[in-house]
Amino acid sequence: RYPLVTGVQTCALPIYSGGGGAGGLLYASSLPVSVSPGVYPVVVGSGGQGGFNPSGQGAQGYNGSNTTVFGATAIGGGGGGAYPNTPASFLPTYAGLSGGCGGGGGATNGGPSNGGAGGSSTQPASFPSTPNALQGYGNAGGQGWHFGPYAFGGGGGGAGEAGYIGGPGTPGGALKQGAGGNGLSFGISGTSQYYAGGGGGSTYGANVGSQPQGANFRTQGGLGGGGRGGTEHPSPVYAYGENGAISTGGGGGGSDRNIPETLNIPGGSGGSGIVIIAYPS
Repeated sequence: RYPLVTGVQTCALPIYSGGGGAGGLLYASSLPVSVSPGVYPVVVGSGGQGGFNPSGQGAQGYNGSNTTVFGATAIGGGGGGAYPNTPASFLPTYAGLSGGCGGGGGATNGGPSNGGAGGSSTQPASFPSTPNALQGYGNAGGQGWHFGPYAFGGGGGGAGEAGYIGGPGTPGGALKQGAGGNGLSFGISGTSQYYAGGGGGSTYGANVGSQPQGANFRTQGGLGGGGRGGTEHPSPVYAYGENGAISTGGGGGGSDRNIPETLNIPGGSGGSGIVIIAYPS
């Protein structure tokens, strides 16, 4: 028996917010299951709705709900950090929340160049009470950043790697700034597919690499259903963070503002979790 489980990710709050962390991922290449008739409870977490922050008070995203099977739990992803309008009063909301994979940190509002810290992963790596124990995977979110006229939320963590920081010196170069961490790939469904990718953080004033600010620039979501982050733009179409893909546990992208802030834009909603059990023939 070959279970794969991803927990539900979270969404992130505007503006200049971190990406939502992916849900924790569980996998075992072989897991005996009793063939006795009976009921085996399975709970699949639903995708979280995009967060909404109309007053600019710096509310963080919400953590996702858990997925459970065979007595093991894939923890829902951590909410993305915010960019509050009043940094002295709402400084704690910069940070991403901890979860199966941590949410990305928000950028700062005229504060220090390094923004909110990414949330940590709380996904257990093993479940000793489970025969041939399931292996758990989760990573931290990236740190938000504000440098010069530019602001990037950190990327949400993925099952395969941590979310990317929003600042200079990001591993992988400028186009990885604020990107969600990649998930992990498995062929359990019959074809190779990634699961549990982190959401991308949102951006302000970005002109990074070959992608200028505007319609063509969004921070990358992690492979495995992570949504791309929004960017400051006159059209709200590009300011919205993308939703995480359904049945992947992928994180939602952080949203930005439209210019001149005529709309309060919610963060990207999350993709639901999934449980896959493959029976060898």
